[in-house]
Amino acid sequence: MKKTLITLALLVTSLSWAQVNEEYARYDAATFTWSFRMQPNLSENNTDWVNYQYVERNHFAPKVKSMLRWSGNEFSYNYRISNEKNAKQTINYLFATTEIVIPRLDTTSPGAAILSSNPAAMRDWNLKLDARIKAEKNLQNTSLSKPAGWRRSMNIDDTEVGFGWFPEIEPYGPGVPPGRSAGGFEFKRSELPGVVFAKMQGRVQEPALPEGYKVGGPVEQAINQILENDAIYAPILAPAIAVPAPYNGAELARRLKTHVATWLKLGLITQDALDRLNRSFDSLIAAQTFNNLAGTRDAVKEILQEAYSHHRGLDHNKHEEDDDEHDAEPVKRKSQATVPLNRVAARALSFDLTYLLTRAYMGK
Repeated sequence: MKKTLITLALLVTSLSWAQVNEEYARYDAATFTWSFRMQPNLSENNTDWVNYQYVERNHFAPKVKSMLRWSGNEFSYNYRISNEKNAKQTINYLFATTEIVIPRLDTTSPGAAILSSNPAAMRDWNLKLDARIKAEKNLQNTSLSKPAGWRRSMNIDDTEVGFGWFPEIEPYGPGVPPGRSAGGFEFKRSELPGVVFAKMQGRVQEPALPEGYKVGGPVEQAINQILENDAIYAPILAPAIAVPAPYNGAELARRLKTHVATWLKLGLITQDALDRLNRSFDSLIAAQTFNNLAGTRDAVKEILQEAYSHHRGLDHNKHEEDDDEHDAEPVKRKSQATVPLNRVAARALSFDLTYLLTRAYMGK
């Protein structure tokens, strides 16, 4: 009998241990917290089980105002971020990526064999790397402005540029708490406006997700879900369309048409509205090709009528700065458009076509 009781006790202990050491991902909706238990896949012999917790970073209520000014060959993009009173988290950053090209210094490596055997080549390559880092840091500091308590960030790749702002770390910047707003975020560029999504996340104590989890397990499934939804996005005006140099109105119209076409997948325009705009853009391109000022004016009028007709009170007086009530609210990316044309997108069109028409009248 005693032996049987010992056996049962060992069995219960074994089952209890098996239950504890089982990978899981659980969500607590009251605290927005994910709890993970996992066996990190760091090596084949790893037998340790660990616990992680992660707080979601999408429990705030943002609005973003985009403002735009044209001065000579430069456009100033300004942003104000607001966080509604009912938000549960402070907004901790705003970051966006736009497909523009900023020339970079050539730092192509001459090859590992040359660098390892030629000290002079190594010194020269390091000097080039340092020069590019300094040039891009200087560009960041001169083109991005920030309010007190924030730091700026710029990532330059061959085909796109990321830009944004984060709170200072020491002392920790205020971010945008519930019921507050922050302005003074500026980006100066030579490109005309298009529309991109600004990514925002809330402030949490431990923002890192676990790593080394098992492929195909519940932890990986939960993390994929988190990565897809753990941010809030709002459309903003951003530098997106390079002005042709030397200037060519027909080429600019083509570039505008190409950019507008990207709005369909972003959920900023419906197919019907895009089809109507494309026909008008084709007329505009033809008119500009032959320097037909009357045809240019008519095509621009058609496009602006399409842009303005879907939004109360929107006209050319609002493309630089819209009323506060129309600050951009979150949009679910890559979903079908809920209106024929997003209001921020309509403002971008208005600004760009006003620029094109002004250049057409100037004859240059």
